[in-house]
Amino acid sequence: MKKSKLFNNRIGVLATMHKKEVVMAPLLKKELGVKIIVPERFNTDCFGTFTREIDRAGNQLEAARLKAQKALSITGEALAFASEGAFGPHPVFPFVPYNREIVLLLDKV
Repeated sequence: MKKSKLFNNRIGVLATMHKKEVVMAPLLKKELGVKIIVPERFNTDCFGTFTREIDRAGNQLEAARLKAQKALSITGEALAFASEGAFGPHPVFPFVPYNREIVLLLDKV
């Protein structure tokens, strides 16, 4: 399959403080051609914590979007990636643990 050049040689900001760039940056470089940067001292916990000590800002998607938008405003870049996890009981089988991690791509171009 031919790779898309849509994001090739662009800088992408990863909105994280938990070292997710270690896993995500090589994949995004290989698959999309994006060079990942991480904002210095970026506190994603202000958007909510998975332990629920700090309430999430909106739903899972909204929290990821807010992280991405904040990362763009800090760096002045146009391409951002953010993730947000949800943990709890399975919606159908309540005694089974359930977790879902979403990754959002936000492009201002």
